[in-house]
Amino acid sequence: MATAMAKHLTIEMKNLAIQAQQLKDNNGNAVDIADLVTGAVSSSSAAAVGAAATGFTAVNTVSNGLVKTVITVPATAFVVVGGASGVGELGKQVYDFPEGQILLLGGGATVTITEADANITASAVVDVSLGTAAVSGGDDALGADATDDDLLDTGSLTMSSSTITGSIISNTSVAKFDGTTTPIDAFLNISVQDAGISNDSATVTVSGTITLYWMLLGDK
Repeated sequence: MATAMAKHLTIEMKNLAIQAQQLKDNNGNAVDIADLVTGAVSSSSAAAVGAAATGFTAVNTVSNGLVKTVITVPATAFVVVGGASGVGELGKQVYDFPEGQILLLGGGATVTITEADANITASAVVDVSLGTAAVSGGDDALGADATDDDLLDTGSLTMSSSTITGSIISNTSVAKFDGTTTPIDAFLNISVQDAGISNDSATVTVSGTITLYWMLLGDK
């Protein structure tokens, strides 16, 4: 009996060693057998995966170095301020990535946007994107600034009866960002096109879910 138990234990230890060779921790480092035995492998370390900005929540799941981040946007007021040509824009930070090089593999978002005051028309066209910087400059459409939609491409959504639910997706190619000096951030950007806004300041309510797949490649 003792011999059989010893053989079983040996097999289990070998299996753990094989798993250790195949896994990486949240920082992309190889996991050794001691980590597996002590349960040191974690998929929720804020330092390794970043964190949601104030007012938003994020769930991070790590598998072999790949991070899946799901950001929940509760019903949030976006006070879009008029810029050039009367367009109204605002960007809010929703996530802060960890320090280091970030490889964005892809992602998407589904949002619901609702007119919140009479200064937004019931059929307004609203541009939505996710970028590493908040929208600025009063552009009549997102994307004129390279950083306002470099995480998820701009999508133009047209309201019907003062509301719209629609989706946006990531760029067609994998993108790498240098956050080794200053960690990169993710901003949800909203732009109401000129014909849909009748005041320099107006409000829409935004809610939804953003999903990103990315990897931390390392730091200096």
